[in-house]
Parts: sequence; C-alpha cells; structure tokens
Amino acid sequence: MQSVKTKTLEQSLTVAIFLGGITLGVLTFLFQAQIPTEKVLSLEPKDYKSFLISMTGLASTLLIISIFGMKVSIVRGTDKHAWFSWSALLSYEGGYILLLVLLPFLVMPFFQTAAFLIVGIEIMWGIILTIDKLKK
Repeated sequence: MQSVKTKTLEQSLTVAIFLGGITLGVLTFLFQAQIPTEKVLSLEPKDYKSFLISMTGLASTLLIISIFGMKVSIVRGTDKHAWFSWSALLSYEGGYILLLVLLPFLVMPFFQTAAFLIVGIEIMWGIILTIDKLKK
C-alpha cells in the first residue's frame, strides 16, 4: 500500500510533466511570435518578448527539475533524501507559481481585457483555496 506522501508525489509528478511540456510549447511559440508593436507595461516589444521568454524558460526549467527530484523521491523514499524531496517540492511550487503569474503577461499584448479577467480568476481561485484550507 502506498503512503499518502508517495501518492501526492505521484500526482504532482503528473502535473509537473504536463505543465513542463506545455511551457516548452509556449516557449517555442514565443520565439516565433510577433508581439504587437505598441508598448506593453512601459516596455518596448523587444524587451517584453525577452521578459516573456526568460520567465517562461525559468518556469519550464523549475518544473523539469522538479520532475527528476520527485521521481528520485518516489523511487528511493523520502526519509533518507528529505532535502532532495524538499528541493523538488520547492522547484515544483516555484515553477507553478511563476506560471500562474506569467499567464496574464502572455495574454496581455493580444487581449488586455482577457489578461485582467485571468488575474481576477486567479485571485478568486486563491481565495477559494485559502477558505477551503481554513475549514479543514
């Protein structure tokens, strides 16, 4: 029978693989995308594109690093390699949070209203999750 920690790591591993693959696809799109020529957030289009590419690359790297860390933690167990498990979890959480923060910035040059809507949905989602955790 699997422990709760191992099952959580396996579920997180699946999510990290999916999100890591998606961010690599987004990164490929950003290299070829034509960002609209107007300024976005007081940044020139070239600087904004560089910002998006670097942040998406960082999120992808963190998610991919977490995949290897979680896999080792599942195979070897978390007792002997607790620091490795924590670093994998930290890189997973960092990549996930960075991806959530980056999502409105990816949409903003094309649809500013949609970017603000995404921010609103993320804030509401965070409030609901916080309330749910406080009830438990």
